[in-house]
Amino acid sequence: METLPPASPGSPQGEEPRIALHLSFWRGRAWLWGERAFPWEEPGPRHPGDAGREGLREVLKRLGAGVRVSLSRVETPWAWLPTRGVLPLPSSPLLGGPKGRGTVRLRPHGVTALGLEAGELFDLLAALAEGTPPGIGGDASLAWWGRLAREAANLGIREACLPGLVRGDRGWEARWIPLPDEEAQQALDRLAVSLPGVARCLGEGTKTPPETAPRFLAETAAGWLADALGRSGPVPFPPRFPGPRESLHDAWLEALGAPDPVVPWPEEGELEDFAARLDRWRRPLEILARSPLRLVFRLLEPEDGEGRGPWRVEYLLQPRWDPSLLVPLGALWRKEEVPRTLGLGEGEEAFVRLALEQAAPICPEVEASLEDPHPEGFATDLEGAAGFLARGAEALRGAGFPVLLPSWWLGRGEGRRLTLRGVVRTGVAAPTGTSLEDLVALDLQASLGEEVLEPEELEALARAKAPLVRRRGRWFWADREQIETALRFLAARRGEPRTVRDLLEATLGSPRPFGGVELASLEAEGDLGELLRLAAGSAPLPPVSQPEGFRGTLRPYQLRGLAWMAFLRRWGLGACLADDMGLGKTAQALALIQRDREEGRTDPVLLVCPTSVIHTWTAEAARFVPDLPLRVHHGPDRPRGRAFVASLAEAGLVVTSYALLQRDGEALRRVAWGGVILDEAQNVKNPDTAQFRAARSLRAGFRLALTGTPVENHVGDLWSLFEFLNPGLLGGREAFRREFFRPIQVWGDDGAATALRRRTGPFILRRLKTDRSVLPDLPEKVVSREFCTLTVEQASLYRAVLDRGEERVAESQGMTRRGEVLALLTRLKQVCNHPAHFLGDGSPLEGRSGKLARLVELLAQVREQGECALVFSQFAEMGGLLRDYLQRRLGEEVLFLHGGVPRVRRDEMVERFQGEGGPGVFVLSLKAGGTGLTLSRANHVVHYDRWWNPAVEDQATDRAYRIGQRKNVFVHPLIVAGTLEERIDALLESKADLADRVVGAGERWLTELGDRDLHALLALDRNATEE
Repeated sequence: METLPPASPGSPQGEEPRIALHLSFWRGRAWLWGERAFPWEEPGPRHPGDAGREGLREVLKRLGAGVRVSLSRVETPWAWLPTRGVLPLPSSPLLGGPKGRGTVRLRPHGVTALGLEAGELFDLLAALAEGTPPGIGGDASLAWWGRLAREAANLGIREACLPGLVRGDRGWEARWIPLPDEEAQQALDRLAVSLPGVARCLGEGTKTPPETAPRFLAETAAGWLADALGRSGPVPFPPRFPGPRESLHDAWLEALGAPDPVVPWPEEGELEDFAARLDRWRRPLEILARSPLRLVFRLLEPEDGEGRGPWRVEYLLQPRWDPSLLVPLGALWRKEEVPRTLGLGEGEEAFVRLALEQAAPICPEVEASLEDPHPEGFATDLEGAAGFLARGAEALRGAGFPVLLPSWWLGRGEGRRLTLRGVVRTGVAAPTGTSLEDLVALDLQASLGEEVLEPEELEALARAKAPLVRRRGRWFWADREQIETALRFLAARRGEPRTVRDLLEATLGSPRPFGGVELASLEAEGDLGELLRLAAGSAPLPPVSQPEGFRGTLRPYQLRGLAWMAFLRRWGLGACLADDMGLGKTAQALALIQRDREEGRTDPVLLVCPTSVIHTWTAEAARFVPDLPLRVHHGPDRPRGRAFVASLAEAGLVVTSYALLQRDGEALRRVAWGGVILDEAQNVKNPDTAQFRAARSLRAGFRLALTGTPVENHVGDLWSLFEFLNPGLLGGREAFRREFFRPIQVWGDDGAATALRRRTGPFILRRLKTDRSVLPDLPEKVVSREFCTLTVEQASLYRAVLDRGEERVAESQGMTRRGEVLALLTRLKQVCNHPAHFLGDGSPLEGRSGKLARLVELLAQVREQGECALVFSQFAEMGGLLRDYLQRRLGEEVLFLHGGVPRVRRDEMVERFQGEGGPGVFVLSLKAGGTGLTLSRANHVVHYDRWWNPAVEDQATDRAYRIGQRKNVFVHPLIVAGTLEERIDALLESKADLADRVVGAGERWLTELGDRDLHALLALDRNATEE
């Protein structure tokens, strides 16, 4: 390899490094390399932004990927990249604009690349999936490798890999070779089409760029990963010991399960012969996997209509390009017209014989049918048909053969198998407290489909030779083990009372309450019947009216949400309100609390939320339920121990934070809460944390979780959520993993997903802004105020600025005084924005502004939903800070429009934002972007700082809310609680008419206030700072 000069140094001192990571396939493995952002001015053979070995080491350390970087593992290949002149184009706008002049061509640039083992690649991809720290980004190659890794894992799960022996750089190697089925072939085709150029840009020299075909690269890389998974998984290979092996087969078998694939065998000739025999064994399987045809097996019922005649399994050919076409195999043997029309001939006969030979060891009847030189299928009796349904069909499917079964057979006769039916003999009225443990008398009977079975009929079925039985002209599957389980259960516990919880779980599909036998139907009257019908989704919710003490108007979908929460609350059942952001979860929860108060339930309700939204809850409570006694349990002066309990005497709602849920857990557990509400309930998704245990241990009349993401990472999050809401409903943690987590998360089992959805569905309500049943109810423009807190640094600056400013105001008069007031307002707003904005010193932004932290949270949610946002600031300098910071935190390009942008550039930015696939966040200065633009691709508008003229803000909002906007627009003013921002906002809100008539002059009206009124407006409250 050609030598390269040393890597360039890192980012300039004091600048946060920005590195874009790339993954490329070269020399049979993945290579990681990085690209820095700093002025690219030095042309040369090495990439001027090369991250270098130390840069890669730092990035991997920050990601926590556990990948070792050493000199022996690093190479300096040539990366063939788009280049203008002599400078490579940056891979992302986050790394700066393009440099150089001239036509863009592919040219080589030396980079420092780290060779990864397959296990290290999986660790790196897992770390990247958890999110990247500020300053670290990636390109499309990372996402492509993530998709490839999933497909390689799927090959292993489907056992679509065969052992082989191939010649490698260091000798003969034992490898797991993928044998992609049709689904995997299609996935590899999609991966080849979407292959980013950077994934195949590395090469040895500077003469010609790499020319690896995308399809070959995708299949080779998938094979590399599949081989690593095969040798690192739970494979029952013997351990490798030093010393000679007794046979080549033993040495090869050991190497298949060892980290080092080289087969330690000295005889070259024997290795070549063994490799050739393995190739001959594997070739028929490869022919089957790559053939344009599939061999299909179809089970046919007896033709006599009574089920007494023989059953038959028919062999069919199905072209992959037209799955709807099925050709009996006899047509191929008889050279009929249909096969010739399809282009089937002699080559297909070889495929058919290979396919039948592969199926023969799986199904003995297929093997017997091969005595006929032209087999078309085989006949069997009732027992044989039952065996084919129970075992043969699944075994053939597992080997990749399609199997067609009678329409009545779904699974094991879904709807036509043994179940239980129950009739409740005693009614239960819904009490005011916990009622799920009440006992009810229940009559139980076994049934096959709709037919009820008497005990003697059930015993006769248990003695039947075959589980397939025909009753009243229909076939049923009567599993002997299931029948014996039902007999034992009915004999031991038939007349035993059951709890309401048992009946509810059984209605939702759990077999646990009745010894493992499913309850197919349950008849009950009164309130219990209503509960079970609603849980099963067969009855509408009883309507409710808006509480009298609720100020404002609940929209129809919010009233439906209130009715749903009230019904579950009536039975002491927990609920998860998972409405989309902006649909008013807060208002619905407050309406539920107010309704409880009006119905005579006066125990306080505990609401736990992130510290950053405590003030939002207090403001919304004051707005919607002003008569509800509110307590905020937060801050250093909060009451503790018995004083805390005593302070709740008159409280209706107590708001606290997740941090205090754990810290003050002992005091919180002493209280019998009327209810416990968790806002942003994903904070308790980890059942191993003290925070989860603290929430789980609270005593409550009802439990409510509010979250826009009930499943954030995986379905395991649901178990944690439901263990808080309805303990035990999803079983124990290990049982949940066995029944749901592994089948859904690992195997993609649709049946398990359906069962979990049925079990949890009644307790989760999720409406989306895109839902047609919600859209008619939504306003066209929704304003959602986002309250923030100051950091300690901000609060200190605010007090200092206010004290000095008030002195200057008091010392001045007339126009001078007005100027001082406006200057003071400006400085305070800058402090609320960010200390770096006020100081203008270019200092770092991270962790110093509550408002900035809230903006990042908000935009992250918006982008996760695939939506776009405009962010307005009246300060151009703040807009520049926001653009740079948001690009690093969100990991995507952010546009910024201000008054200094030329018109041509402005039009180009607008066109890019409006275009499909353009940047999703657009920062604009209020004056430059507040009028004259159409930015209807955005349906979120954030006012980072406030211009106290409602008309000006409305004009800015109308950049998104205008003709051409097809979505509802959500407006988010960011307001720092306890500061001038909150008080002026409240003043404008409460005196909207006055604002329209008087405040048109912007902030000028504030300059007319006297010193005392001005201080009251600007003073800092105690609750303005974080704890």
